[in-house]
Amino acid sequence: MTSGLAVAFAGVSVVGYFAIGNPSKAATAAQQTTTVQRGTVSSAVTASGNAAALTSLAVNFQGSSSGLLTEVDVKVGDKVTKGQVLSKVDDTSAKQTLATAQASLASAQASYETTVAGESVAKAHVDSVAIQSAQTSLANAKTALAQDVATQALDGTEQAALVAAAQTALTSAQSTSDTSSVTSAQTTVDNQETALSQAEATQSLDSTQQAASVAAAQASLDKADAAAPQNASTIASAQSALTSAQAQQASTTLKDSQSVATAQGQLNTAEDQLSSAETSSATSTQTSITSAQTSLRQAQQSQETTALKDAQQVASQQGQVATAQRQVDSQQATAALDAVGSTKSQIDSAKAQIATAQVQVDQAQTTLDDTVLRAPADGTVAAVAAAVGETASGSSSSSSTSSSSGFITLVDVSGLQITADVAEADASSVKIGQTASVTFSATNATVVGKVTAIAITDTVTNNVVEYAVTVALTNPPANIKIGQTASLSITTETAANVLYVQSSALTKVGQITTATVLKNGTPQVITVTTGLAGDNGTEVKTGLSAGDVVVVKQSSGTGATGFTFPGGGLGGLGG
Repeated sequence: MTSGLAVAFAGVSVVGYFAIGNPSKAATAAQQTTTVQRGTVSSAVTASGNAAALTSLAVNFQGSSSGLLTEVDVKVGDKVTKGQVLSKVDDTSAKQTLATAQASLASAQASYETTVAGESVAKAHVDSVAIQSAQTSLANAKTALAQDVATQALDGTEQAALVAAAQTALTSAQSTSDTSSVTSAQTTVDNQETALSQAEATQSLDSTQQAASVAAAQASLDKADAAAPQNASTIASAQSALTSAQAQQASTTLKDSQSVATAQGQLNTAEDQLSSAETSSATSTQTSITSAQTSLRQAQQSQETTALKDAQQVASQQGQVATAQRQVDSQQATAALDAVGSTKSQIDSAKAQIATAQVQVDQAQTTLDDTVLRAPADGTVAAVAAAVGETASGSSSSSSTSSSSGFITLVDVSGLQITADVAEADASSVKIGQTASVTFSATNATVVGKVTAIAITDTVTNNVVEYAVTVALTNPPANIKIGQTASLSITTETAANVLYVQSSALTKVGQITTATVLKNGTPQVITVTTGLAGDNGTEVKTGLSAGDVVVVKQSSGTGATGFTFPGGGLGGLGG
């Protein structure tokens, strides 16, 4: 029985061998293989984004040039060239400001020319006349002061006499009986008559003196008018002196009239007292004393009032003399300075005034120019924010990305760019200048671009950290519109003219990479050195040659790992 089983097994083995062939060759025939090639290996990062203009300009009226829009010369879609007028605002205020600045500049230039030219004959004459006028005013002021001092002395004497007379009357009333009241009153009357005569004499004297002063001033005016009727400043000076003399005459006349009126009043009072004494001899001594005391108080009050008034007049006239003297000194100093000529500092100051005025003109001109809004560059109008009759606010013109906004927005549609968010794991391999393939889903068109910008700050979307990458397109098709969706494939690394093999044909364990090569149908494990691991394969630097057939690794459960009996066992002996 044992020998029978052995024979049977041997038969089955022979039948199985011929049925399936050599087990090693059967397994090899079931394996997938790839061939080592020479070419280019590259790796890429993919993302998606939307088409946008390469540049976008937010154009606004400059600074203070805001105002009511009088023109809007473009509409959305218009193509404009650099310098083309886009819009205008009301320029009335700007023109007025410029005219004022230009007038100030002309004035400064004229002042500079006068300063540089120095003193002229006409200027010397004007200075001479000004000095003469100031000296005349000083002489008039001194004359008036002398008159006021004399009046003050005379008034002092008169008022002292009146007070003395009143004191005498009081003493007499106190020392005499009632029978002497008439005599005392008569004495008072006599004294008051004397005082009135003195006041009238003073009035007459002052009238004569003031009339003489006015006549002299009138004569000077007539002389100046006759001598040089065309010299307005000399005539004006003489007229000023006449006016001053007339004012002094009126003041003195008023003062003297008041003194005469006061003396007359006091005389009337004394006469009334005398009449009362004559008609009423029975008036008591005390009444006479009281009356005399009243007269004394009135005389003393008149003395104080007159003294104060005269002192004030003298002080005022002294101030006028001082002022006139300063005016003479000032005119003389001005004439001396004019005769010397302009100093360097004066010329420099005049130049500085011109420079300042020129800056104001330039600023005003700029403001006027800015009432016209011009295109800062070629482009297409993408937005217009206001219409004629509305107000446009002024600000500095700016250019930025397509998110910028302004009164008018210009875009450059000749160049497009795509901005896409790239995951942080891939963003580190993206560099500015790398080539990208851009495919637009709407048109299925594919164009080439280059990376122009990489964001340095991240954005987080659904807990994924990403960085914005901008790709500028090279010669984009005319039918691509702003906002269209595009897929990017950015080539991050390339190795050209190298040996490469399908990446799944390599096995890496630790630091060792191997490949299984079929040589004469027999698999051999070879250690290899690799380079760039790209999307289309892995670069092989050593270990393999072009044309080598390499076994591709199978996923779990696939490929031949040995052989089995057909039917799952030894035919009929499975049990």
